[in-house]
Amino acid sequence: MLTRRALLLGSAVVAVAGCSPAPTITGGPTAPPEVPPLPEFPGAKEAQAQEFALQQTARSLAEHGLPSGKDLQQAHTARLTALRHPEPQLRPTTEPTPQPGFTPEPMPATDAPPPRDRREAARLMRTQLKATHAAHRERALEATGAAALLWASLSAACAAEPEALGDTRRPELVPTTPTLLPETTPAKCMGDLLAETHAVIYVMQTALGILGGNEARALETTLGRRRDVRARLTSELAAMDADAPAALPAYDVPTLRGDAAEARRLIAKVEARYARFVGPMIAAVEPMREYGTNLLADAHASSVRWGAALIVWPGWPDPVD
Repeated sequence: MLTRRALLLGSAVVAVAGCSPAPTITGGPTAPPEVPPLPEFPGAKEAQAQEFALQQTARSLAEHGLPSGKDLQQAHTARLTALRHPEPQLRPTTEPTPQPGFTPEPMPATDAPPPRDRREAARLMRTQLKATHAAHRERALEATGAAALLWASLSAACAAEPEALGDTRRPELVPTTPTLLPETTPAKCMGDLLAETHAVIYVMQTALGILGGNEARALETTLGRRRDVRARLTSELAAMDADAPAALPAYDVPTLRGDAAEARRLIAKVEARYARFVGPMIAAVEPMREYGTNLLADAHASSVRWGAALIVWPGWPDPVD
């Protein structure tokens, strides 16, 4: 039987227990670990400023009525968007957002007054394109893999765009879906490029019999460069003990029937296609990187000169939308 004294003592113990402080837990995490910043993509910050300047000048050209002004502005906007991401070689198409270890750089500010007219804007664009072409080319030679192709592609775009600054109305910008480079080997991508070189030479020889004057002389010069590519690739593949594809007896090309306009369109088409075979070699074959970077700029500029549309990422084997 509990006495009154025992009941009072029990109540006191319960009261003391109820007033004791909560136990302290030690050894658990106190704050989430700090995420280190993502490594900076070499050359991206400087390239952003250059592409932003080109985008602004292209916008001025569009406002002053240049037929290709809107396409130039759209192309440089797409390139600037990719360069603002931590991995621009993936060529993202959406604006970058903050993520662990990465905060997008704000868009560069510009205090320069806009060009007063289209002539002034075109002159400024040519100056900017020349400098940016050279800078992107140097970045391509210092990079490897897809990063090398990224810079070579940007360099090729800058090499071709002066051809689009005239009054001629051009085909609209070719929309493509950026994709990852397919897996390849040096022998395969060089063999594929050689096979395509044979086809380009065949088409140019066919068109040469139709064109005359300055156009024929210009085509002869380009044809000579493509023959040089054929010889170089054949030699490189032989040094690798790899098979060098031979030219076919004939290729399936439209019958031109003396139509110079159709000949121009065909040259533009094959040169634009040719550039897509150059890009994988730039990414995969380090000893041929400089040669390929120069060839890509030449092929893309040639295609635009003959009337092909501008493209955002020349040299990438992307599917056309």
